[in-house]
Amino acid sequence: ADLAPCLRCVPQRPLPWAMHCADDQYIRAFGPAANCGASEGGQTRCGPIGMNCCRVLWGHAEKTEYFSGVPWDLPCDCGLGRKFCSEKVQPVNLADADGRRCCETNTSRFLAATSNTEVSDEVAGARLMLSEAAGPPQCFDHPTGAKLSYPQEDTLTYTSQAFLEVEAGLLSEEGAVSACERHSRARLPPEAAHELSCESLVAARRQFIPWPTGVARSDESS
Repeated sequence: ADLAPCLRCVPQRPLPWAMHCADDQYIRAFGPAANCGASEGGQTRCGPIGMNCCRVLWGHAEKTEYFSGVPWDLPCDCGLGRKFCSEKVQPVNLADADGRRCCETNTSRFLAATSNTEVSDEVAGARLMLSEAAGPPQCFDHPTGAKLSYPQEDTLTYTSQAFLEVEAGLLSEEGAVSACERHSRARLPPEAAHELSCESLVAARRQFIPWPTGVARSDESS
């Protein structure tokens, strides 16, 4: 029975601001295909609790990408979801063909197959444990559209990677504001004045350490 919580299927998803598969610099270097969250449905899957290949090697998955040039595009269920879990569509309304995804533990098949038969004490114990493990379905909204990419976590500093790229001519000033806003919306409280704060940060950085001559103010002009 101690294993029951580990046998439950739940939505396994990447952190919204995780750097692997969503790193500005990596995607700029290797192209749009490097954003593996842009594929249909992204990496979110139904999988056993505690098994999430989107949250492993914290701080190292993105480094593996840098050195290999291969996106860390493993599905979050580590490929185990189809064996242990069922994923069903639950329409929110009649016009919603996509709906939400709901995760159910496949133990329901075992329970149904043995519910009306005489079973040994061992099978009965397993059935009870699996029944406790299954619990109610857990649902999640189906990801739509491309996953946002994010700049490095030092973005709100004057010496950030984004500002260094502006100085090197790899990023426009407008691009630095966009990077700051995406960073801010993902990592700061929702009540923060994201747009105003980022415009002020970039303006202050330009005044404190002026850009080299010829730095573009917008991506269109670069």
